[in-house]
Amino acid sequence: MKINFTKKQFETLIELVYAGHWILNSHRNEEIKKYNEVEQLIYSFAKPFGLEHFIEFDKRLDGYYPTLEFEDSMEELIAEYDDRAFWDELVDRLALRDLTKEGIEGKSNEEIMERRIELKEKYEIEFEKHHLNRLKIEK
Repeated sequence: MKINFTKKQFETLIELVYAGHWILNSHRNEEIKKYNEVEQLIYSFAKPFGLEHFIEFDKRLDGYYPTLEFEDSMEELIAEYDDRAFWDELVDRLALRDLTKEGIEGKSNEEIMERRIELKEKYEIEFEKHHLNRLKIEK
């Protein structure tokens, strides 16, 4: 199979591969090998596309790696993702905690989902207005 990319499309593909790799592997002690293999394959075509300012070959590590310039260019996108993921996860976990405390026995799946959405909305409004300023940990 042959796939043709313009330089701009391949640049976008490199950004997607980097972001995907970051999401799947950045938090692991041992990276998932199959993703690394595809990442290395895609990165190996950076030079023929004139994108060596994005990806370079490191002889010492025997592989292709993003340049600092490229990583810096991706930093804002990753920070946006981290920020959104933090708030979404916080709201979801607090809502689930409250729902569990209330109890779900005897409730239909629809009732549980409706209540979970209500609780999430409550926390979304709270954090939108006050961020973490009113969040407390009690003993």
